[in-house]
Amino acid sequence: MPVGRKGAVKCCGVDWAAAYAFRVRRMMNSYRRRGAARVYYLRLPLPRERSRQEIARAVNAAIDVAAVPYGAHVRVVDLTEVFTPGGRYRSTMLIDGERRLVRRPDGIHLSDVGADLAADKVLAAIRRDYGRR
Repeated sequence: MPVGRKGAVKCCGVDWAAAYAFRVRRMMNSYRRRGAARVYYLRLPLPRERSRQEIARAVNAAIDVAAVPYGAHVRVVDLTEVFTPGGRYRSTMLIDGERRLVRRPDGIHLSDVGADLAADKVLAAIRRDYGRR
């Protein structure tokens, strides 16, 4: 639970998102090493349970807000549209014409196949930034 100016803040309202964004911004700033490094930060794909989806949406909004001051050094890679297009959870998806399991049974985490796909998305963002194919 993020801590705001008045102590612990209950998820997932405006105060919580602001406190979370503040923490994320501090991490991004640390990782970017005063502009010497580029940071690739991942938005969360939505989990299966609706109650957890609210949390993931708040986290993703906080990530987006946190990245704004560091536009030249921080790239937010959106995994929501890859794994949960249109806000719809899916545990499997077509990859290279084959239906593959991309989520773990807990409905939150990515399977190894899903993690490989996420890594491919990050590498594609890196290639776009550095002009390599």
